[in-house]
Amino acid sequence: MKILDARGKENAERALRQLTRRAEPDRKVRTAVERIISEVRKGGDVALVKIHNRFALKKIRRNELKIKGKFRAPSAELRRALALAEKN
Repeated sequence: MKILDARGKENAERALRQLTRRAEPDRKVRTAVERIISEVRKGGDVALVKIHNRFALKKIRRNELKIKGKFRAPSAELRRALALAEKN
């Protein structure tokens, strides 16, 4: 954890700038991510495999995308806890 030293005017101003700055994603990265999301929405699993194989060392095939096991919806208790956490 980084400790900000706010003693003295100069340090206080530097600490305030660090605390109030907003992270802006690189425009190129944002454009690339938007393009990937669009490709997957349009092309589904085929596009997902193609994109994965473009970036990954271990290539996959479409039939490897199957989720193993059964999917269960989260319990009501977990949904309430997540909703509460989201509000905080």
